[in-house]
This record gives sequence, structure tokens and C-alpha cells, in this order.
Amino acid sequence: MKKFLDKIKDCADFNYSIEKCEKQITPILQGFITNFPDYTDHSINHSKSVIVYAELVMGEELNKLNQDEIYIFIMAGFLHDIGMCPTPKMKSRILESHKFIESNKSFENYLREIHHELSFEYITTHWEKLGIINETYAHAIGMVGMGHRVVNLLNFEEYKPEFIVKSGTDYVCLPYLATIIRIADELDITNDRTPDLLYSEYLPENIISKKEWDKHKANYFVNFRHQTIKITAKCSDKDIYYALLKHYKKIEDVIKYVQKVITMLPSNERNLKIDFVKLEKDIQTIGFIPKNIGFSFDLQNTINTFIGANIYDNKFVAIRECLQNSIDSCRFKLHLNKSDYIPELCVKLKDNMLIISDNGIGMDDFIVENYFAKLSKSYYAESKISDEFEAISQFGVGVFSYFLLCDYFDVETTQDSKETLKFRVTKNAENYFYFFDSTNKSNVGTTITIHLSEELEIDELVKQIRHYIRFLDFPIKVVFNENEEIVNSQIFEVDKVILLEKNIEREYKKVLKDLITVDAEFSDEYCEGALGLLMSKEDNTFIPIKGYDALGTYRTSVIEVSQKGIYVGSFQSLQIKSILGKINLKHKNEIDLGRYKIKNGNVLDEIYMNFYKIILKKVFDNWKNKEAETRYKLCRDFIGYYFESYLIYDEEILSLMHSNLFVKVYDGKVINHIPIEETFKFENIVVLRKESPFDPIATYNDIDYSTVYKQVNCPIIIENWSPTASFILNIFKARKNLIRISCTEKHWFFKISLQKVATSNDFDEISSNSYRASETYLFDNAQHICASTNISTETPLNLNNNIVNFYLRNRSKNKNNKELLLVYRDFFYELGSFFFNFHNYYNKTQPKAVDEINYFNSLLNKINKYEGTSFKLSQQDFPNWMNEKIKWEEIE
Repeated sequence: MKKFLDKIKDCADFNYSIEKCEKQITPILQGFITNFPDYTDHSINHSKSVIVYAELVMGEELNKLNQDEIYIFIMAGFLHDIGMCPTPKMKSRILESHKFIESNKSFENYLREIHHELSFEYITTHWEKLGIINETYAHAIGMVGMGHRVVNLLNFEEYKPEFIVKSGTDYVCLPYLATIIRIADELDITNDRTPDLLYSEYLPENIISKKEWDKHKANYFVNFRHQTIKITAKCSDKDIYYALLKHYKKIEDVIKYVQKVITMLPSNERNLKIDFVKLEKDIQTIGFIPKNIGFSFDLQNTINTFIGANIYDNKFVAIRECLQNSIDSCRFKLHLNKSDYIPELCVKLKDNMLIISDNGIGMDDFIVENYFAKLSKSYYAESKISDEFEAISQFGVGVFSYFLLCDYFDVETTQDSKETLKFRVTKNAENYFYFFDSTNKSNVGTTITIHLSEELEIDELVKQIRHYIRFLDFPIKVVFNENEEIVNSQIFEVDKVILLEKNIEREYKKVLKDLITVDAEFSDEYCEGALGLLMSKEDNTFIPIKGYDALGTYRTSVIEVSQKGIYVGSFQSLQIKSILGKINLKHKNEIDLGRYKIKNGNVLDEIYMNFYKIILKKVFDNWKNKEAETRYKLCRDFIGYYFESYLIYDEEILSLMHSNLFVKVYDGKVINHIPIEETFKFENIVVLRKESPFDPIATYNDIDYSTVYKQVNCPIIIENWSPTASFILNIFKARKNLIRISCTEKHWFFKISLQKVATSNDFDEISSNSYRASETYLFDNAQHICASTNISTETPLNLNNNIVNFYLRNRSKNKNNKELLLVYRDFFYELGSFFFNFHNYYNKTQPKAVDEINYFNSLLNKINKYEGTSFKLSQQDFPNWMNEKIKWEEIE
């Protein structure tokens, strides 16, 4: 655990929480033996082992985690099995539940199946007793802990890749942390802890004592190197040997699954990954020779991989895959200059058979043998076709999804002037296609008959067709008995109730109905669609809303994206919150194998911008006749509630902001409310902040603006709410105005030189994550080494400070001295974190400040030995508001 703990050693709250939690749960976890007398160790020792294995699995990737993620993972590691020790109240509720009674299982076996869910419940309901900082952290810890078992980590609505636990710029990647805990839990199989799988496979329940079981346990070692996890074992019993192989197979499946989850993360700017992709087994057998004859490429397993949860999370995707193959066939035929051709696509449900027919190009023997029957080979991907025709199909594996609904299906297909083929395809890979010697089909095209394994209702069928086939340029006919229904292309509309129905609780749905959307329709050669911004409306005035406060959820942004008419997935807007709607991409973009994610997220960001411009113009036009102070208040809430401050917008959107974003300005005499572009005429202007408030209600009643004005000698933008202040600063940064940082005991000043453009000589980056002598940020004061602004995406370092300046001037000379550069990196990173956390908890005691500064000076001593310098941090390196909290007399 040392590596994890080292990353948060400067976080007093986190360390206190971890220590308290460990003390609380150690006796609780020891009680697992009450419910599982014959199970392997699930005590605190197992929890700690999981965390240690996580460190080994992650390796250098651990450095990409922020401190919130480190804390959440450690706590989840401690608590992931707490569900094995339910409280008496929880146990009584389980024993009385219908699910338990109907399961016909022992309490021990039933609890084993659901303990991960109980862990989540335990953590989120007893978080205070467990020492967890707050409910938000508890939810994240519970989700990560629950993820160690069978839950679907690809459900990014639940396992949010960008889960927010506090204000600021960092977020927590829940699915990544859950994959780490899942694989680490599987790897805790040393001889200190017999794997549950081996117990269940080898031993009759509750008969052989643990002492007897220990005689048969294999001795394990788990090692990590070269992208390979190696497990070494020794056993003298063939049954244990094969049980070991079965468990290793489970570990391999977990490795594949976690790699899939990481690959499918909708946003992964940090390039989070797990380097280990292979499992190596080294089993020494005593007394027998294992003959693993027949282990080779398993075609059946490969097929199962392409039809199972490894790719798809919904069996009805088979309908989508079959229909899109027919759509490609019809569209290709239309592309081949068939001027009199009218596409026809019919779906029939009859006698437990799903029959999908089209009048497309059909197939002949060559296409069936070389494309249809070839794994991962698409007919439309051939260059002679793909250069002229853009199909929906990309991978050539969609046909395997049909087996999600059946064990076999029939194909009848005819091309112009060629004989009709009819053959059966079964899930059993050992069987060749069975070709029938007769067929009733005569017209050109293809008919797929899926012999359903389970009954399918007509209403569900139509629902799934409408869900997946959104914007098709020809109708789909659905036939059931004597009834016929036509599925046409959907219209682009923003239906807030339908789009958000899965995201909000029942009690908020009435609130949702009372809200409005400010809509934008757009269409060009690349896309078409309609998006809307969720707002309130009072007296015909658009009123900004805070999504969570209004609807009780952060999931107030839903954009349903289709490609070439076929539904891909539901996405969130990363630039503006509470955006709803539907869009269709008219051209093919590279997507993941399960068709749930567009790999190049920038494509969507660029497309969204077209809609944002229309929406913003409508909002600002709605406010244009309001009084200046009212416009300022509306703009302040609008930016704070909807916009992500750290993202760069295009020139047209920035221009809209310049002329319509009202700010509050003190000019030395009075406070005015003016568009931000009117501030551009000044020579200098200051954005004023007080301490570190995040509450938009905070005021400046205790500030004498005239005194501040005399100090800064220029107009002042007054903005105490962090999101809006951040956005204002980024507008000036986008104009490349030079920004200088100053601080006093009470205030931060961002003095902006409006007549000066920053050049590359005005800044230089420090290679230490997000801590840097940053972009247009410079310092007025000569020596302060660092600043924590809580208003920006980085903690900037002072270029004028002796240490920072020395590093920058000598960086090229030291570029090959990796050990020295690592010391510099640690120094700047840890120092930036110290400033940030000190500022966050300014009103609290700082018991570790002395230890931290001593640590920084120890790093400087290492630098001094390399460089021949005599650097040491002193009071002049820190502002007064920090010095008054630091006991400098105790510094070594």
C-alpha cells in the first residue's frame, strides 16, 4: 500500500479517514467467518493484499491518478467485501426477502452472490461510521468496491468516467478504478488465501476441514513483467491442477474484460490503461503428468466472444445488426445506378421465427464463402467498393450477434441472373453451413430467418426497431399475423421527458415538465439534428437552472447520436451542461466494435458547436432588452451553471460572448454592468477574488473597492464565483492577453494587460502534470514560488522565483539527467499540491505544513548536490496568508 499512501501523504483528511476506516472495519471483516466458515480469507489482510496487487497491476499508471482517485481506491479496497459481513438488520431483511426465499439457496451461497451489492449498500448507508469524508465520496467508493464482481462496468451512465467528487478540475474515473479492483481481487490467490473457485470445484461443502484442505493447496507466486502476469504453482493432485486451469481461465477473461472497458471509455485524455494483457502459467506437477492435448485455437470460443457480453450488452442488437446488413445491401444497390430501384425491407414475426427480407444486391457462392463465412472480413470494406460506397458495416462480425437470439438461422439469397442459395448456420463451430437442395425464393435479395430461442413479443420487436433504426431514407414494413405496421424515419425533436426519463427520479418528473428547452435545428453535408438547452421560463424570460438542484441528478445532458441513420449511443455534452437532443452523422466515422462509441470524440465536439451557436444567440436575444444589472445576473448564472470553463470555444462563440456576456466592473467611482468587450478598451483590468469561495451567493460586503482600486490602479471585474470567474479569465487567455497574479492576505488579483499580447517568451511549462509556470500567467511579486488560485486548471509557478528560473534556464542542459529531472518533477508537483490543498483548507489547521516544507527542502538538497546550488525554501517564498499558518521556527 505504500505507493498509494505516498501519493496522498500531504492530505491530512484522506489519511485520517483511511486510518479511522481501517480501525473500524478490521474486527467487522474478521467476522466474515461467521457467514462463511469454510471460505477463504476475506479479512482485512485480503483487503490489503488487493491494494498491493493493484499497485503491481498499475505500475507507472498509478502516477496518472489524482489524489481523490487514490483515496477512493484505497477505501474501496478496504471495503469491497464488507457486504460479506451484513449488519443484523441487513441479514434479517435478506432472510425475509422473496428473492432469497425463491432462490432455494443457503444463506451462505446467496450472500456470496450478492455481497458486492451489499457492500455498496453498507458503504453508502454507514459512511460516517466508516470514516468516509462525505456522501459523494461514499458513493464513488461504493461503486468502485461493487465493481469487483459481476456488475457491468460498461454502463457508463452508472460507472461515470468523469465522476465529480468536489469543485475543481479533477474528476474520478469510476470504471477504470473498478477494473483495477476487479483484476487485483482475482490475483489474490497466493497460498495465504485459497481461491474460492478451487474450494467449490475440489471440495464437497462443509466436509473436509481447513487443515485437510491446506494439504492440497498449491503454493502460488504472482509476478509481473513485460506486459505479462505470471503465476507459479505447485500441486500434486490432478483435480486441483484442472481447477487451477479453470481459475486461470477466469483471470484471463477478467484481463480481457478490463481491457475492453478501458478501450471503450468515452473520454480518456489521461490515456489510462493496464499494461498487462497476457497471463502465463507455470505449474509444477508432482506425481502425475498433465496431458493438455487439444489446446489450440478455439473457433467456438471465438464465435462466443463475438456474440457475448464481451462486445454487446443487449441481445436485441442482433436486430440492429441484421437490419443494417439489409440496409447496406439496399443502399449499395441504389448506388449502382438503379434508377428504377425502390428499396424494400420487411420484418416478419411468425411461429417463433424472426424473418428479415430485403430486395438488395443479394449474395452468390463467392460472397458467401469469402465474406459471409470469413470472420472479421467485410464485403463493403474491399477497396474497390469502399472507395465508391460508404457502408454502415465496418468489422464483418455483426452476423455472430444473431446467435444472441437463436442457436441457428437460415439464409436465402439471390443475385441477378444467379441461382438462389439457401443454407443454415448454427452456433456450433464444428458444423459446416448446411446447404438445402431446394428453395422457394425467386426474387433478388436476401432473407434471414432467425429461429428464436425465446419468445419475442411484437411490441418489443417494433420498439427495438424504432430504437436502433432512427433516420432511414426508406420505410421498414413490420408484419405480424394479419397486421402490418410501417416504421418511418423519425423526426428531429427535443423531447426532454423521453430523453431524461431514465436519469431522473419520479418526484422530479413534474419539475421536468415545467421546464423548457431552447432548441436549435441544424443540417449540413455532415450532420443533421436538433439540440436544446434545458432552462426555466418566467414572464417570457429564459432563466438558467442548475441541473442537480432542479432535477436531483448530474445526468441532465443526453445527446442520442446516430450514424447513417443507425443509433450508436447516448452521449453527454462536455462543453455545455443540460443539452438534450438527437443528431445523425451523415458520413461514417470509426466506431468501437460494439458500436457504442465513436472513437474520435472531436468529431462530435465540432458538430455540437453548430447547435450551440444557434442556442446561445436565442438565449442572448431573449435577454437583450433587460436592464444591465439583470443581464449581468442572468449571464453569471448562465455561465456558472452551464459552461465548462477550461474548454476553448470557436471564434464565433467567443464573439457572441464578447458582446453579450455582462460583467460587474468598478471603475474607481461606481459599479457598472457592461458587456465584457467594453473592458477591452482599458489598458489594464483586474479580476478580483477573495480567498477560495465556490458559493455563488458569496458577497463582497467587507471589501472597500476604492481602496483596492488605488492599490491596483485600474478598473476591477468583481466576480467571486469560481466557475464564472474562471470563464472570464479564459476569455482573456483566448485573446492572449498577458495575465499577472498578485496576492495579499485577503485577495487574489489577476491583473490583465489588455494592450499586451503574451509571447512564447512569457511562459514555459514545467513537466509535472498540471503544475506549471503557465501560459499567460506571470507574477508581480518577485519571490513567491507558487500560487493556488482555485480558478484555473493549473497551479502556476512563478517564473521570477530563483528556483523556478534556475530550472528553466538549465533544463536543456539537464535533459539527459533523468534522476535529476525526476527530483525536479517531484519537487514542483508536490509543491503545487501543497499550495492547492493549503488554500482549500485555509481556515483549518495545517498540522503537516512543517513536515511538508522539510520534505521540499530535502528534495532541494538533492538538487543542490547535483547543481552545486544552495536553494532552501524560506518565508519569502510564501505569501503572508500562508506564513501566518506555518510555524517557521520548527523548520529544520
